[in-house]
Amino acid sequence: MFLPNRKLYMVQLKKYFRNYIPLFITIFVLLSSSVVISQTETEQPKKQVQRLKLTGDFGLYNEQYSISGREKRRPSSTQRLFFNPSLALFGSLKLDFRFVLSSEGNSAKQDINQFDINPRWSWGKINAGDFSLTYSPLTVSGIKIRGGAIDLFPGKFRFAVFGGTSQREVITFDKQQSFKREIYGGRIGVGKNNKSHFHLTVLKAEDIFNSIEEIVIDTTGMADSSFADSNAIPAITPKENLVAAINTRLDLYQGKFVFNAEVSGSAYSRDLTASELNPDEVPSGVDNVFTLNTSSAFDYAYITDFKLNLKKIKIITKYSYIGPGYVSLGVASLQNDVKSFGVGFTYRFKRTMIRVNTNFQTDNLIGQKLYTTDRNRYSLNLNFRASRKWNISNSINFSSMKNDASSDNLSLDYTALVLRTGHRISLSKGKFRSLSFDYTFQKSKDANQLRSSSQLDSHSGSIGLQLNLSRSISLSPSVKILMNKQGGNGRRTTATYSLAGRHYAAKKKLITSLRLSLSSQDESDNLRGSLKSKYSFEQLGSLGIEFSYNKFDTDIINSTSFDESFVKIRYSKSF
Repeated sequence: MFLPNRKLYMVQLKKYFRNYIPLFITIFVLLSSSVVISQTETEQPKKQVQRLKLTGDFGLYNEQYSISGREKRRPSSTQRLFFNPSLALFGSLKLDFRFVLSSEGNSAKQDINQFDINPRWSWGKINAGDFSLTYSPLTVSGIKIRGGAIDLFPGKFRFAVFGGTSQREVITFDKQQSFKREIYGGRIGVGKNNKSHFHLTVLKAEDIFNSIEEIVIDTTGMADSSFADSNAIPAITPKENLVAAINTRLDLYQGKFVFNAEVSGSAYSRDLTASELNPDEVPSGVDNVFTLNTSSAFDYAYITDFKLNLKKIKIITKYSYIGPGYVSLGVASLQNDVKSFGVGFTYRFKRTMIRVNTNFQTDNLIGQKLYTTDRNRYSLNLNFRASRKWNISNSINFSSMKNDASSDNLSLDYTALVLRTGHRISLSKGKFRSLSFDYTFQKSKDANQLRSSSQLDSHSGSIGLQLNLSRSISLSPSVKILMNKQGGNGRRTTATYSLAGRHYAAKKKLITSLRLSLSSQDESDNLRGSLKSKYSFEQLGSLGIEFSYNKFDTDIINSTSFDESFVKIRYSKSF
């Protein structure tokens, strides 16, 4: 196995095992004990509950990458090691472990290596190490935490707490620099997440300013992010966030009527180094839980939805309001200063399904921006089976985006229409298994003449065939033609020819797949190919290897030709 930068990689490996060597010793003891216990239990009556059961998987991954003609898009070499054992004790307690060690991490990025212990039982669970939590859309969702969490749910009662680090300090001179961020919180309430419930959630997140004290922080002259130059390097500032929310769900008549609602408030200081407020202006005791200064903002958000789930009809309505000052550092991505309303309708009858969705969104909720932008979307999907062998899928999508800016440079009046029809015919006789056809029409434009170059007219069609040449060989050739005209340019045509194949051998222990595609345009060609093979050794696990190649040739100005290749090797074993 290739190991470039061997010294650096060995330093990372030694550091990782030094930190977790006690845990590896514990796992080794447990694995050894499981063998003795399993041998003893074979002599016990079959009705007796197995005291300890070990399952899981482990594996290795190696990737070699090269490119010529342009800058690298991947590291030249990547290695990963994973180990995921799971122990079941006395049929009531389960301990899941997860280890991931990767050569991709460095001090200029958030840590990629992962370690997690997750004990679970009938009325609770614990996380220790690296994990993700989902409490609600406005509080905690989608972020990685390195620390600990406990979630208890005996009966209808629910109690949960967590704490740790959501990002480590990164000292660079680009947009990836960040402070170390500590986050903790919890929730209490009654009811399960997917049933009727009432939960109260509290969250606190704070950046540690001294974690990158070498960086000079300059917050003067910072513009609103809506108008900032996207190419400029923004000054980073230490932040603090406090969030409190109420989340409730009402589930009636076995899920036929469901109502969800969440109301949340946030306090957010975007710069802990900003000027302090006059002590007389700060309520007594507030400074003990939150840092108030001239950069602090307070706002609220709420989300509601109602669902009607009947046998043939489903209706859902959603409304959300996210205030311009609302921030939760426990959510991976959350757009503020918007409100939206949406309605969805689904009808199923025998071989037919109709789905209609609408959504209306607007921003600039308190008029602090130069203009207000409205975004609307409408969609209609009609799927039905014309016969036992013929499936048809049709859709219409229309979207618009418009603002009330007085300046022509900022004015926006954009519309887009997409029409699609897809057909699949099953051919049960002989080598021909199925035939598919797809056609898509797209038209978009902006009424602002200064943006006429964004106008697009596009037609694309594809046809594919699936063949089973034998019980062990299948092929899927396809052809796609794309014709588009953008702005004042002439119409351009791109033709893509593809072939996919699969072969089974050695009683399906060896699976080999091939994929080739060639895209040809007026002044450029793109050839892609991949060959994958995987062999299962039964008790010894499985080994896979993949070769990928990408060649791009062009005569277009300001575009470069390049050759790109991958070699990937994977080994995994379940136990």
